[in-house]
Amino acid sequence: MNDQPHPEYGNGLFVLQSFPVGDLNEAAGQHLALRLNTVELAEEPAGYGLGSYCYQRNRLHFVSFFPNFAYRRGLLPNLYYAAARRARALAVRFTRQDWIASSFAPAHTGIGRMLRQASHGNR
Repeated sequence: MNDQPHPEYGNGLFVLQSFPVGDLNEAAGQHLALRLNTVELAEEPAGYGLGSYCYQRNRLHFVSFFPNFAYRRGLLPNLYYAAARRARALAVRFTRQDWIASSFAPAHTGIGRMLRQASHGNR
């Protein structure tokens, strides 16, 4: 979203990646988020380490904000690829399987899932 103002930095790009992590209790989810923050900040970041993880309602969220004044040519593709790398790293961590060619099939996209849910709801 690019229309979310930050109280200190003004307008910019708000990035939110959400990952379902199954049934974790609140403490386990928060512990997982803290562990992943440690990896991002002190070990091997999966996407530049610009942001942090939090946990809410059985979802792990990676949140970051880039104020408009930080924009430079080429930034957006780099942020996109960083988000993809982060998603891949978490997929490998949680499923113990790397992505394969079929991982990129349209059915596996957000729109594909929405269409599938809509078609199941109309039956």
